[in-house]
Amino acid sequence: NVEIIDHKFLVLGHSFLPNDRDFGVVEMSLKKNNLLFVPQDYYNVIKKCRKGNNFILNEMKQEDFISTRFLEDAVFKRVKNSNGETINWLKICWMRFLRNEPYKIFYKISMDENAEFKILDLLPRRGRPRKFENIVLTPLYKNIRQIVETRQKGVSSVKEGGSLRCRAVRRGMEDPGAGKNARGQEASDDIATPEAP
Repeated sequence: NVEIIDHKFLVLGHSFLPNDRDFGVVEMSLKKNNLLFVPQDYYNVIKKCRKGNNFILNEMKQEDFISTRFLEDAVFKRVKNSNGETINWLKICWMRFLRNEPYKIFYKISMDENAEFKILDLLPRRGRPRKFENIVLTPLYKNIRQIVETRQKGVSSVKEGGSLRCRAVRRGMEDPGAGKNARGQEASDDIATPEAP
């Protein structure tokens, strides 16, 4: 039974969030692990990147992703607030949402507690507004997403050693030079070496 939600955006480059340190730990661990191919590889790195207080990882499934299309259709997108001022979204520092006023966004362009909230009214001007509680949220994807043709071509060209001019050196690959690096020397498993020009 939440009545008010406050969302505050800190000033870019001048503010520090407590989770910034956590992101740094994860990013350093990801840089050390070159062989990340599937989501499970990323999950394992994130779970093990701290020695003591490990992260709790919640794996999301396909059904966890919900489409917001019907919610977006229920509101009117405006570029001016109730005072007729143009809204600059990049300058907004504080947004407030009230349960009893679902079609209004209250916002400030500063973190000043005494400054008044400006109001963005999303209520449609014509017709009867839809009740949010009657909107059914549908899954974002019904099936497994297909790889776009251009991306498939890109993956194929990398696999064939095209654009990156790099090949994975693993024993047993269907590659005449498998197991050898660019100089023809034996290479260890799981290392990528550049092809000779």
